[in-house]
Amino acid sequence: MSTTQNSIDNILSREFICWEEKPSIERDSSVFMHRIYNEDILPCLTFPNAD
Repeated sequence: MSTTQNSIDNILSREFICWEEKPSIERDSSVFMHRIYNEDILPCLTFPNAD
């Protein structure tokens, strides 16, 4: 029997809480949105054959 331990990234959690006080989807509106764009959105839009 294995036990799964849930963990939360404390830094990301704090960034989210700050963002939640004044939410905006603009990339430079908060550290949280900057992270979301850089780690989740932009990699999906980067194609190997961009030339």
